[in-house]
Amino acid sequence: VVGAVQYGFVNPPQLELDFTGLANVADISSIKTTINKTIADILAGMMVLPNRMMTKLNDSTSFFEAYQPPLGVARFSILRGRGFTEEKRKLRKADIPDVYCIVSMAGREIWTTEVVQDSTEPVWSNQETADILLDDHNQAVTIRVLDRDEGTLDADDDLGMATLTVGEILLAGKVKEVELQDEGGRGTGAF
Repeated sequence: VVGAVQYGFVNPPQLELDFTGLANVADISSIKTTINKTIADILAGMMVLPNRMMTKLNDSTSFFEAYQPPLGVARFSILRGRGFTEEKRKLRKADIPDVYCIVSMAGREIWTTEVVQDSTEPVWSNQETADILLDDHNQAVTIRVLDRDEGTLDADDDLGMATLTVGEILLAGKVKEVELQDEGGRGTGAF
């Protein structure tokens, strides 16, 4: 006998919204992006693991009896990178990247590493770790790698990103090296 059902998304869902009629004005790129992000954030806060919804199917079932605990806790570390290149500039010396990583899971930022200054092969200390509540082996972990730029008008440069599942990381053993991809999904040659 099933007394309750828990449900949620393993990873944030991809939203495709198309507004019609008077709401068509919301199809303007900046407005649509804001609306999509707001809805995705609300869904993630309610229904992306470790968050989930529960529906009782039997009035005598308590929520405490139906609760399914997480699988456990996984500790992730960012160790090193390689293959980054200097940015050539006219009339100024080349910019050697100041590399840092932003690690996200379930659409939420988990942690940001320290910035490794002036390095095409950055190495982070063993303290660059995060403990993550593990609910499913198919949960996606996203690592964005950026070049910190100083200056109010100079945004940090995107060096690439990688997305893989917790299961892929666990199956790899102690270390999993992944090639970063650009926004178009092409390999950057950096790891």
